[in-house]
Amino acid sequence: MVKKAGRTPEEILGVGVNASADEIRNAYRRLAKKYHPDVSKENDALEKFMELEGAVDRLKTRSNLKGLLDFDLNNYELDLSKPVKSRVVARVGTVSIVEKTYYIEKKKPRLGNG
Repeated sequence: MVKKAGRTPEEILGVGVNASADEIRNAYRRLAKKYHPDVSKENDALEKFMELEGAVDRLKTRSNLKGLLDFDLNNYELDLSKPVKSRVVARVGTVSIVEKTYYIEKKKPRLGNG
């Protein structure tokens, strides 16, 4: 099988860039049934199936990263005065590099008009 460089996960699955989760799931199931090595008689079924698995993994990773990047911090407040946890991660001479962990809390809604 000639490996096609630069194919996007959407091209591999045969869905559009803005495909819904259901469309991606249906395309994956359809192609997995077609190219599963236990079912398919094609010589390159295993390669196609592995390419399909890789495409789905990349879409899952992209979706998870998008969820993290879309997190709206405007509705949260961070109190930097009290770290929850603090630990020294490295020492260079007399300088210590400290990692501090803080909690973020959902902002409390303001009551009234002002």
